[in-house]
Amino acid sequence: MLSLPKDSTSNWAPGACAAQGGPGRTGTGLRASNQSPSMEKVPKIRLGFIAKNNDKGEIRWAAEHGIPLVEYNYPTEFDETFPETEQVRACLRQHGVDVCAAGCWGQEFISLDSAKKEKAIQRLKGTIQFAHDIGCPVVMTGGGDREGDGLKSKLNDVVEAYKGIADYAAERGVRVCFYNCHWNNCVIGPDAWDFLLPALPGIGIKFDPSHPYHDGQDPYVQLADYGEHVFHVHAKEVLYVGGGPREGGQAVDEPMAGMGDFHWGKFIALLYRARYSGAISIEPHSKTWSGALVHPGILSAKRHLEQFIV
Repeated sequence: MLSLPKDSTSNWAPGACAAQGGPGRTGTGLRASNQSPSMEKVPKIRLGFIAKNNDKGEIRWAAEHGIPLVEYNYPTEFDETFPETEQVRACLRQHGVDVCAAGCWGQEFISLDSAKKEKAIQRLKGTIQFAHDIGCPVVMTGGGDREGDGLKSKLNDVVEAYKGIADYAAERGVRVCFYNCHWNNCVIGPDAWDFLLPALPGIGIKFDPSHPYHDGQDPYVQLADYGEHVFHVHAKEVLYVGGGPREGGQAVDEPMAGMGDFHWGKFIALLYRARYSGAISIEPHSKTWSGALVHPGILSAKRHLEQFIV
């Protein structure tokens, strides 16, 4: 639970959730600004959704329904030369839609097989180049994982694998961030972030509140502590019955944002607190909200989330 200190000011510190020990857990809270409130730049948050890759119909649908952004994700095995680049770019330009993020998922960055590791780096660099070519500012990826090794050993290898990646991306106007889900990824949560963020400056976090929640952790505390490192956000809802995960409740669905357990106003308030400027990408992730219900569901999530966006 967050509590105001006795001597509360506009730049207060979240004492209950800011333990010493890492880049996000310093106890400093909001940094004081050198600018007056009237001079500060207002953070710009925009809504998008995870679309079918390279689907012209999805781009057109987004434009028709006032959704300015789409996100693309490329899992495990894909052609890192992205031969469809020019087609995608032309369609985006035609409809006035932007791509907010591109995902390079499930890669073997710390495999003991050098060929798999090299292929993972090639795919990541290819995704960064693709992002640059279509005007996309963020690439999401994982750190890889392997069985039998401790976290520190794996994270050391992630640092080695990612040497030069932040600079490679920055040269192309792109930022790279680690997704916080378990899919072939050891870079999950504060223990990993405290080690990696200082070791890999320029790389951040893609934050999805559903993952810590399913793990029995508090996503609001994590966002309060690490919000300044967040480069991209997924709006993925969770629905438990019989209590939450800490109480032994049962996860029954991952419906659209606004239909489940999360308080999205609180979540977005923490993004503004961190001065986050970027996308909130609505993630359809439920058999219930697929097929004929996916687009109506995205519009329902849009209506719910946009009431909190200034």
